Amino acid sequence: MKHRRVWFETRGRHHFYKYHMLPYYYKFPQLSLSDDLKGRMVGYCLANIDSDETLLGGAAFKMYSDLAIHLFETEKELQRFEDECILKFTSRAAVVYNPHFFAIKHRDNHSFRTSVVYFPIYPNVEYAPINFYEKDDVTAMTGEFDHFASQDEPTVQIDGKESCYIFDATTCHEVKNNHHYRINLQFSFVEPLTTVIELIENKTLFKFLK
Repeated sequence: MKHRRVWFETRGRHHFYKYHMLPYYYKFPQLSLSDDLKGRMVGYCLANIDSDETLLGGAAFKMYSDLAIHLFETEKELQRFEDECILKFTSRAAVVYNPHFFAIKHRDNHSFRTSVVYFPIYPNVEYAPINFYEKDDVTAMTGEFDHFASQDEPTVQIDGKESCYIFDATTCHEVKNNHHYRINLQFSFVEPLTTVIELIENKTLFKFLK
């Protein structure tokens, strides 16, 4: 797999991120969800696989927007994320992929979903990664997936081993799920990834991380 080395400038200094993989994503282990919350989310999502409560998707892919909104309104650990964040959350979703679902290469709509804070929840092992691709030459999706020229290997992957990531949803990405159900919790910002990272480095994105 090819890895891209990128310099990022903040506070007048240059930092080389070996731990992070800019411009695609940033590992953010400072944020995590409790095992209790993750367990209840998994139970709810798997129990409602056949429900119609989705923002988009179908039988193989569901975004539980109502569940996510409810969680952010009732769960103290999630309320804290939103109450103490300097940026406005523009979307919240609990996302479930059925086994073997393939989310083809696409970019998200940058008008409301540019940087995504992303918590892999289930399964604990063999979590299917997000694949990112360097080629990025079509318009952002606006409800339907746009196709990209195929590449043999992704430029870089999010492997799901960290508690939290922030990724640039406007870059070309895909998910090829395996034989497990795949569940994650997300919220997003309209601000670009570089802005979000600068706030993290300055310890101003979340008040409780100062």
